[in-house]
Amino acid sequence: MWKSETIFMQKRMQGFTQSIQNAGCRTVWVEDGSGAVQRRLSYRQTGTHADIIVALDNNGLEQAVDYIADSEDKVALYGEGCSDKNVYYLDKGIIKSMQMISEMRETRCLINWERLAT
Repeated sequence: MWKSETIFMQKRMQGFTQSIQNAGCRTVWVEDGSGAVQRRLSYRQTGTHADIIVALDNNGLEQAVDYIADSEDKVALYGEGCSDKNVYYLDKGIIKSMQMISEMRETRCLINWERLAT
């Protein structure tokens, strides 16, 4: 799972954690998404393997996509994003489900989505 240090992301993380606990699931590791991400994901997945990776922002989802695309790990990937890259990997099935984020880039995301949909 990805996290960020902004207050907005801390609240997003808190809500996500509560939701998965209510569903009877647990978090096996949390990653902040900075630095040598692919190497750290590989290390984490070798130690305590997560069945699902959830990215809570667009950049985290892109980094998780890079890890999965370059590895043989069959982990399911879910997340929030809006980039062309993430939509491409959603269409290819590497991202199982993606919520379009509605932050400052909402207009750009909708334009990209419409362009891809036509």
